[in-house]
Amino acid sequence: MGALKIKPDDTLSAALGNILRKRMATTFAMAEKVKKKNDVESLHQMRISARRLQSLMKIFREVLPRKAFKNHHKNLRMLLRASGSIRENDMFLSMLAEHRKTLLQSEGRVIDNLIARRQHQRAKDLEYLRGILAEFAKTGFHKQMETYLDLRA
Repeated sequence: MGALKIKPDDTLSAALGNILRKRMATTFAMAEKVKKKNDVESLHQMRISARRLQSLMKIFREVLPRKAFKNHHKNLRMLLRASGSIRENDMFLSMLAEHRKTLLQSEGRVIDNLIARRQHQRAKDLEYLRGILAEFAKTGFHKQMETYLDLRA
């Protein structure tokens, strides 16, 4: 994703814009990976970056252009909720798989059924998240966010 480009003579506004755009770029780069493959780590990294972006936006809300803040913040929340459901399933599936290893074959049927249900739910949640990401692409959300976070002016 490249290094953050902040110079000592940058205004606070320009530096903040650079930080926010960098975080946004990381979020959307990870989102592209999530769209293309079923990768637990990319999803996790996308969530971390999106949460950091959301936190920075909340902290600096007063200096960000107000008109579009609600819409952009709402879209980030939607992204985080959809990806959060998948992440919860990932963590639960991981714990179930570890627990399954400790059981006898005859004892594992209930866990196997639970794993199958959670995998099915995860697939549905991933389809929903990919739909959100497709809608973001269609509406140009990434470009809108980039323009919104351009605080150099």
